[in-house]
Amino acid sequence: MINFDDTKAVFAHKSNRELRKSYYLFSILQHSFLVKIGSLLLKISFFLRIPIKKIIKMTIFNQFCGGENIQDCSKKINELSQFGIGTILDYSVEGKENESDFEKTKEEIIQTIFLSAKNSKIPFTVFKITGLGKSSLIEKASLDFQSLDDNELVELNLVAMRVDEICRVASENRVPIFVDAEDSWYQDYIDKVVESMIFKYNNKFPIVYNTIQLYRHDRLQYMKDLITRCKSNNKFLGLKLVRGAYMEKERESN
Repeated sequence: MINFDDTKAVFAHKSNRELRKSYYLFSILQHSFLVKIGSLLLKISFFLRIPIKKIIKMTIFNQFCGGENIQDCSKKINELSQFGIGTILDYSVEGKENESDFEKTKEEIIQTIFLSAKNSKIPFTVFKITGLGKSSLIEKASLDFQSLDDNELVELNLVAMRVDEICRVASENRVPIFVDAEDSWYQDYIDKVVESMIFKYNNKFPIVYNTIQLYRHDRLQYMKDLITRCKSNNKFLGLKLVRGAYMEKERESN
């Protein structure tokens, strides 16, 4: 039985010094005005080419990222494994706007699948669909699919093909793959694509997992309907349940 109140077990892999560092960092990040000021200063620093990369890697990056690439993550993967903690490889690039970037992202995600297949310390992988196509196009497809022109439909088909290739590789290597939930204005299209992958690849066991953001009032019924559909079609449904990372952002936008 997992006890989420047992913080000693949860943070056993961190030293007291590391925990104090994390505490101070989150104490700062809880103040939104400091985060906004910090983001502005970062943009100015990058524009002026001020060498602050080392500072970023020692603070924010080190807290939230395992490395800049798969090889960089190896040390952290092995370190966490010593304490019984599995690693999720999540190449969560988003906001790109050209086809070469989308292809590069697809290939990097596929490499995480290959590594997971060979390494029991990495039980599954994760990716974002907005890393595989223009976010503006995915938003438009979610809000009004009928309004897409021929060129946009071709681009959207490329997004679906990239997702399919990723899921096919995951299926061939028997590596579960979780598709991240995203902002609600992208999610309708994401749901449609992920559902098609679930019905295509989840025939003997769950391979493709959709993510349910539970702060959304419509997600419980969506989840119930999806469970019913999968049962009636003899498909194995995989779901990841999260509170939702975009709750505050979406509250502010409404």
